Amino acid sequence: MKNLFLAASAAAALIATPAFAQVGPETEIYAGGSVGYHDIESLDLSDFGATGTLDVDGLVYGGFAGVKIGGEGNVFYGVEGNYMAGSDAIDAEYGVAALVGTKVGVADLYVRSGYQLVDFDTEFLANEGADAFAMTGDDRNAFIVGFLDGFGDDDKAEGWLVGVGADVGLGNFMLRGNVDTIEFDSLRVSAGVGIRF
Repeated sequence: MKNLFLAASAAAALIATPAFAQVGPETEIYAGGSVGYHDIESLDLSDFGATGTLDVDGLVYGGFAGVKIGGEGNVFYGVEGNYMAGSDAIDAEYGVAALVGTKVGVADLYVRSGYQLVDFDTEFLANEGADAFAMTGDDRNAFIVGFLDGFGDDDKAEGWLVGVGADVGLGNFMLRGNVDTIEFDSLRVSAGVGIRF
């Protein structure tokens, strides 16, 4: 986290630097929206006496904003933040990442690494679990209360994010696609549209 803070501070300092001191392509500030699917985990319920799986996944949608700073040749560096609301098992997710990439024609191809937090919808998961065990009435209510008590206030997951992406320029606008994983345990695929300032 400390390294990400230092990278963000360095990026902010470079933005404030006069244009004649920049090397390579100009600094680019951008923002946009994206939508995707995040598959976090699938629990095998046969270990607990039920059939099927309990999927911890959902659609995610929200915004991103960042800055890219030109380096030598076509290389660029950047830092980006994101916040996304979710559906099903995911309440929300948010984080920050550093990027390094290269410009190929109108496209920016990059890899990124950062830190991401995911807030779970524990009530959704509790109800899905109760459905998997075909629980009704008082048994269902007791299961849901026990499930939620088990989570307590710890309804988040967090970890290092790594991924790849491409931003394709269309004038001041861009189309983007990303594939990311958190701790190599999840898979998130997303697409979006942004504007470059």
